[in-house]
This record gives sequence, C-alpha cells and structure tokens, in this order.
Amino acid sequence: MREAQIPIYAGLTDELLEQAGLAYADPRQATARISQLRKKYDADSVRAAIELVTARAKARLKFPEISERFYGDVAGVEMASSWAVGKHKAKRFTGQARVWDLCCGIGGDMLSIKGVAGEVIGYEMDALRAWMCEKNTGCAVEVCDVIERQWVDGVFHLDPARRENDWGGKRMWHYEDLQPGPEFIERLVEKNRGGCIKLAPSVYAEDLPFECELEYVSERGRLVQGIAWVGELAECEKRATMVDGEEVHELCGGEESLIADYIGGESRYLYTVDPSVERAGLMNELAERTGLKVVHEKLGLLTGNATVSDPFIRGFELIETMGWKETRVKRWLAAHDGGLVEVKTRGKVVNPDTVQMRLRGKGETVYTVFILRKTKQIIAYITRRLGSI
Repeated sequence: MREAQIPIYAGLTDELLEQAGLAYADPRQATARISQLRKKYDADSVRAAIELVTARAKARLKFPEISERFYGDVAGVEMASSWAVGKHKAKRFTGQARVWDLCCGIGGDMLSIKGVAGEVIGYEMDALRAWMCEKNTGCAVEVCDVIERQWVDGVFHLDPARRENDWGGKRMWHYEDLQPGPEFIERLVEKNRGGCIKLAPSVYAEDLPFECELEYVSERGRLVQGIAWVGELAECEKRATMVDGEEVHELCGGEESLIADYIGGESRYLYTVDPSVERAGLMNELAERTGLKVVHEKLGLLTGNATVSDPFIRGFELIETMGWKETRVKRWLAAHDGGLVEVKTRGKVVNPDTVQMRLRGKGETVYTVFILRKTKQIIAYITRRLGSI
C-alpha cells in the first residue's frame, strides 16, 4: 500500500522542499509557485513535497524539536501522539524487554517508547508510513496486516485506525468502528501480558468488553486521547491526565461515588475543570481533593468559599447570578464598568463568539460570563478571573 511513493519521498531534494515551503507559507502565491515547480519537477514529486512541508508545519506543535526533519503525511501527523503525550505513555513500558507497536503509523509513540524499552518493533500496513516511521525513529518496522499474525504472551501498543480510510476522511468515534476491529483487539488483550490501546476520547468504559484502566488525556486544554491499559500495565480503574509541555498532572479513581454527595449551591468562587477530569468521571475525586463542591452534575463546575489552587482547575470570583437575558446582562455590565467580555457555555446554549461581541462595553473591567443550562433554566454567572482582580 503506497509502496510506489517511497522512492518519490526519498528523492525529494532540499531545493524542492524549500520552494514547496515558500508555496505553503504564502497561500496567495501558492498556485503560481506550484505551477512554476511543475515546470521544473515531475508532478508526483511536487505533490509529495507539498504534502511533506504541510505535514512538517503541522508537526511543529507535536514534535517541535524534530519537525523540520520529520517524515509524515498530513493525516499521519494529525493522528499521531504528540511527543509530550508519547513520553507520558512511554513511562508504563519502562523496563520491558520488547514492545510490539502495532499499527505504528509514522512513529509518534515509538519515538518515546524506544527510549525506555529494550527493543521496539513496529508493524504497519501502509508501506509509506512504515518507511516514514523508520526514518523518524531508527527502529525496525515490518509492513504487514497485524490481523494476519499471532500475538501471544507479549507487551503491545496498538493504535487502531479511527478514520474512514488510512489517509484521512471522517473520524470514527465508536469502539465497534475501529480497524483492526473488536474481535482482534479482544483476542490481543486475552492472549498477552499487557498493553495499551489508543482510543478516541469519546469512548466509555461500558463500550469495552474487557477489564482495563481507562485514561483520558488532555493537552493544552483539549481532550486528545482515550487510552485503555490492560494486563500488567493497568494501575487503577480510571485516570484523568493533563499534559502541558513537560508538566504532567494525574488524578486517579476507582468505583464512582454518588455525585449527589458533592453537590452544593453556588458559593463565592467558581472553578472550571480540565476536560479530562469530567470525561473520566472524577469530578467527585477532584471535589474531595480540593474541598470544593460540584455546582451541578452536568455543568462541569466546582464551587467554594475559598480560593483553591490545583492544576486541574481555573478560578473565577462570582460577582452576580441571574437568569439569562442578553439585554439584562448587558445593562448590568454597563453599570459595572464592563469592557471586554469572555463568554463560556456548553451544549450550544448560545454562540459565545457572537454574544461576547454584543456584550462588550466601553469600560475597563474584563468579565467572564458563564451562560449555562441548569436543569430547565438558563443561568448567567457573571465572574472575574482570579488573578485579574
């Protein structure tokens, strides 16, 4: 699969890549520059050069130290674990003599696993991505369909496809849509000592017909992965992980306690919660750890009468609470020196970009307005960020 493209990518010259980079950097001149390139180079080489420079541009956030020499296609980079997330995951493989990286793609996870395990061998159906992975990691990668092999008594990392096809397309969010599919995954879990299965963050524990630790990972405030740890690599029942560059914060939990035990009315301060915590069902654990209460089971907010510092939360002083009516909130803001306004919502209650422009006033004070559906009523919480007051 795509084996014929390997010599094309291998033959890309620095001059062609430089010119392709100029085309990518200036979209207004891209068409003209690409036309000029096609007069000097064959169409396949130009197409590959544009794809590679675009992929490297996207790789700057995920692989900042090596992006300029990184090999990948755009979809491959988009699907790859970032270096920071890969380093976090790799810690579980420390000391393993051998790790199978199944469906390894362009090698995002392998880059980190190879530094902690004795040997990492990659297996990838797409010949071009297998070649790219070898270039990126220096590890051996075999081109094969992993379904056709027997995997027994080992330790594995599996990254099943979560798109309609290997080169992009619509994302697939359900466990049963993965490729390789559930039958292969369940056999892999049963026959091996331990492993890691990379999943979409939309997965639920009840979707998985095997015991595992289910970890949800956020990076720069956005959920990026669900991970099922199985066998000897599992450590707890569920985990929320927040990755921010070199900093990694984790929160673990077991059986879910009743969220009603932690619900309290709005207090002096509101706290937003990193999405990994709510997704992992660990709001109760975070409330207990911080001494805060849950405002409502579906709002993703904690509350308390004291300022609290924790990496998983961001604090706001609650100034006013009222039923949501735009004109009413706007009048209040105007009467209280309102200037720039940040709107936070969920469930598409309002369009935050549109509403915050309409609420913006002529004053100097910056407010954050939460517009949320609480049971049957839409509530506006008018707040100021802690640290800005």
